[in-house]
Amino acid sequence: MAMTSRPNGRRDTTGPATSRRGPGRPSRVFAIGAFAMFVALWIGFAVVVLGDPRSFDPLWQGLRSLPTPIQVIAWVVFLPLAVGLWIWESSWAPIVSLMLACGMIAWTLVAVNGMLRALRPA
Repeated sequence: MAMTSRPNGRRDTTGPATSRRGPGRPSRVFAIGAFAMFVALWIGFAVVVLGDPRSFDPLWQGLRSLPTPIQVIAWVVFLPLAVGLWIWESSWAPIVSLMLACGMIAWTLVAVNGMLRALRPA
C-alpha cells in the first residue's frame, strides 16, 4: 500500500491492497438478505395484527418456553421482532403497543438500510 502526502497534510493510503470491505464487515448479499428477511417478517407481523392479533399468544408462549440458551439465540437473531412481540403481548393500551411496534419497524428498517449504505462503493 502506497502512502503519500497530499497538499492538505493527510496521508493517501490508496493502493492495490485497499479494499472497501475490510475484515468483520458484512457482505452486500448478507445485508440485502437481512433487509429482505426483516421486511418480510414485519409484513407478516402487520398481517397478523390486522387479521387476528390473538395469534401472537401461542408464538409468544412458544418463544418463552424454549430452553434458555435457544431462547437467547432466538432473541438475538430476531431482536426487533422479539421486542415487537413482547410489546404487543404487554398489558399496555393497544394504541401504545401499536405505536411502539411501529417504532421497532422503523428502527429495523433504518438500521438495516444503514448497513446497506455502508456497503455501497465510494
